[in-house]
Amino acid sequence: MRHPVVRLRFVHRTLGALALGLSVTACSFNPSDVHNPDDLLPLREDAPISVPTSSERKLIYEAPGLLAVFHGTTCAESDRSGEEIPMRVQEELALPKELDQGTVLLNGYHLRYLDGDHHVTGLGTGIGAIEIDRGVLRWEAGGAVSDQYFDDGYEWCYTYTVLTWNSLQLQATVDHGDMGHAFRDWAWTHGTSLLPVAGFLSNPAWTGLPEVAVLPRGFAAIWNGDADHHVLQLAYEHDSGEVYVEGEKEYGNFTVASPVSTVSTSFATWETTGLMKDNELERQQIVLDLVTGLGGRDVDLVSPPFTVAPREDAGSGCGSLSGELRLEQREVQSVPYQFAIPLLTGWDLAYVCDDEHLAEIGAWIPEWEWQPGTSAGGGTLRYTVATQMRDKDSVPTFHSRTQVKILGLRRITAVRK
Repeated sequence: MRHPVVRLRFVHRTLGALALGLSVTACSFNPSDVHNPDDLLPLREDAPISVPTSSERKLIYEAPGLLAVFHGTTCAESDRSGEEIPMRVQEELALPKELDQGTVLLNGYHLRYLDGDHHVTGLGTGIGAIEIDRGVLRWEAGGAVSDQYFDDGYEWCYTYTVLTWNSLQLQATVDHGDMGHAFRDWAWTHGTSLLPVAGFLSNPAWTGLPEVAVLPRGFAAIWNGDADHHVLQLAYEHDSGEVYVEGEKEYGNFTVASPVSTVSTSFATWETTGLMKDNELERQQIVLDLVTGLGGRDVDLVSPPFTVAPREDAGSGCGSLSGELRLEQREVQSVPYQFAIPLLTGWDLAYVCDDEHLAEIGAWIPEWEWQPGTSAGGGTLRYTVATQMRDKDSVPTFHSRTQVKILGLRRITAVRK
């Protein structure tokens, strides 16, 4: 049985469409006129399925009868004569014995032009159409990068983490639908390229919970117009959810009618920030956010501080260092949970001094491991973060910063002496 796909569609005059997981369409509209972000994510089944060029997945951690966690990366290419196509792949995983629930979380992306470097109109990655059918977890993922004409071949990779669990043993309710989970910026700013993206989710199953983990499942950044540009910086920071709803505020796909603000534990609200910029102080753009909500008494989220801000052309100190792939190993000790998962929720990538063409860009977690604690002191989480941003000659180098949140399952209570 075929299942629907998440589509982020933003159409320009000469760019047929930059989509996450769907084909080019003849329709056209200006994204700035779209007031419901779900219109940027229509569910369609007529897009071609891409055959992955590579795919790997491994079991990271398993507690039989309770949970299992998998981690993987899948890549696909579009290399056609004329107009390229957005990537769309379908994947599945048979649930381990006694596990009846599951979800798929985005843990990074990697985009690369196959020939040289180019301007950029937009780029993005997303996961959607998540469902469980007869013990099999299925989902779709897609992504694209394009200049104005969408005629340059490219490779797209996404990195993901699959969490599966026994609903009778682990108290966690996931909300990962497609419709009503996409958000875009509405509070237009002036004099800066940084855009806020306010989001809102509601689920009766979260009532009474002190916190709901709001987790990123996709993003996109698009110049709002019919042109492409150099890139100086791409940044994204996913805020944590709060049980607070502000009166008369527009939350992407929901506007609060009441003038009264409310604290309600069946809600989760947040405000993601993001930008894509060249040397211009401000250029109209659109930032899109796709999320999953995960709430339950066995669920918690650790959010290291992370702030993104627009970078301006420094004009000096460029040097000639090469922008090679960066791998950073990290270790977090005394993690107070029985199980923990690292999630890439923010990145700030920027050329050191000037905007450039783009040949390759990405931020992802290629590998990680969890070592449970032997006492109430908690366990140890080890992971690697990869970042890349370069033009065709990899000069100059780039700055990179990342935020990795920790999704904790079952908090460990300290032993009282």
